[in-house]
Amino acid sequence: MPKILKLFFSFAIIFSLSGCFGNSDNSNSEKNLTFNDPHFTINYPENWIVKTRQNFGEEIPKETVATFSRPEPREGYRTTISIINDIVPPQTSSLDYAKANINNAVQGILEFEKIEERNLEISGEETKLMVFKGKSELNAKTLQYVQTYLVKGELGYTITASDLLDIEENDFTILQDLVKSFTLKNEK
Repeated sequence: MPKILKLFFSFAIIFSLSGCFGNSDNSNSEKNLTFNDPHFTINYPENWIVKTRQNFGEEIPKETVATFSRPEPREGYRTTISIINDIVPPQTSSLDYAKANINNAVQGILEFEKIEERNLEISGEETKLMVFKGKSELNAKTLQYVQTYLVKGELGYTITASDLLDIEENDFTILQDLVKSFTLKNEK
């Protein structure tokens, strides 16, 4: 699945251009809002910047559906959650898609280090939640990522959040919860 590797590197571009959390002094008190797409929902803090395909610049890969980023960078990095979708072969399960994405991350991310991999169920689908650290390119900062994966029909979704390595544990837990809040909508 070389296309998945391409998408993973697309995330790296997005993360080098933007990012997500920051000062931990107010991240615990942020109220969450729900982003509604015709195919999914996801929670995000109310003061974050939301961008969709309608307002992306050319630097954002076309596979990206939406990004959510903290308004203020911390140490030059802005915490980000991004959602991409990709066409997957028929009958691909969310778990198969997750395993392929994880394998591509292991092989394609510089200084890749798996921190945690666990089974997860989202929207009735078995999938994985992966926490890892690595670099998108040689001169980039090493970041910590949390990622999950879902398939609906022939669309695969990869939900990724990233922040600096020194993110406070409670803030990273909140970031994981936001990623896990992604839910597919039942289409009628």
